Amino acid sequence: MTEWIVLREKIESKFPALTDVINNESDVESLNKIADLVGNTLPQSFVSIYANCDGQFRTKAGFVFGLSLLSTEKIIHELNVWREIIDQGLEGLNESCSSLTPSAIKIEYANTKWLPLLGDGGGNFIGVDFDPGPTGTKGQIINFGRDEDDKCVFAKSLDDFLVLLTELLNSPSLVEEEDGSYSYNHTHFIDALKELSQK
Repeated sequence: MTEWIVLREKIESKFPALTDVINNESDVESLNKIADLVGNTLPQSFVSIYANCDGQFRTKAGFVFGLSLLSTEKIIHELNVWREIIDQGLEGLNESCSSLTPSAIKIEYANTKWLPLLGDGGGNFIGVDFDPGPTGTKGQIINFGRDEDDKCVFAKSLDDFLVLLTELLNSPSLVEEEDGSYSYNHTHFIDALKELSQK
């Protein structure tokens, strides 16, 4: 059983309202398109997620601590949008950025090799970093996006990140929200992970 299946089953067991938010599996063509856009072979754990499901319905509550699991269509859209932003130039934007995990993430506002996986609907993401900083690890999981100047490594791999998410489902800080989703202490999950990773 993959780490994703373990996580999915635990979420659906604890929060039955979320059992109908997940799409059917993706197709190989979409995954190949994503791999081409980021210029990398996709991690097997990423492929396993999308062999099981193609993200979630956009109109439903976020499946992962309030964040939406992006469909391949949405991932491709976001990769193209960010590529356009980068092509237009990032003058002045990189200067406000930082790596809260020292030297692990490139000090950049955006990068074509950052693959979004989870999103908040407002242009902010958690995803896979294929172009890490000097002390980082290729394939590490980071935050990035419109409001995410201060970036942080949440896990060294997607598998490790899925294990972390499963462990956090046992936390006493887990809170069920009115829409049937859940959060970590009523906090935006990216911010919650930043705090946890800095402890």
